[in-house]
Amino acid sequence: MVQFLSANASGTPSSDAPPAEQTSKAISLQVCKFCQLSHATYNTRFQTGVVFDAPPIGQQFGLVVTDVSSTPYHAGDEVHVQFIGANPRVSS
Repeated sequence: MVQFLSANASGTPSSDAPPAEQTSKAISLQVCKFCQLSHATYNTRFQTGVVFDAPPIGQQFGLVVTDVSSTPYHAGDEVHVQFIGANPRVSS
């Protein structure tokens, strides 16, 4: 594998076959906002649409809650940031 990391590498490493399709067997856990119980659905097509999506009071979507560190980053470092995000299932 190391030979493929050099600046003048040629070719590609061998690869195993891709895993079998599993999305039809996926389990989606959702928390009911009204009853605070976890409900398991065994197929994502049964997920309901998002009825209401809003940021917390006094905040807005995209607001940075925890910004990145001001210290320099190097290759391989992890960068952490936290922001207010919307539900990805909401279509605009």
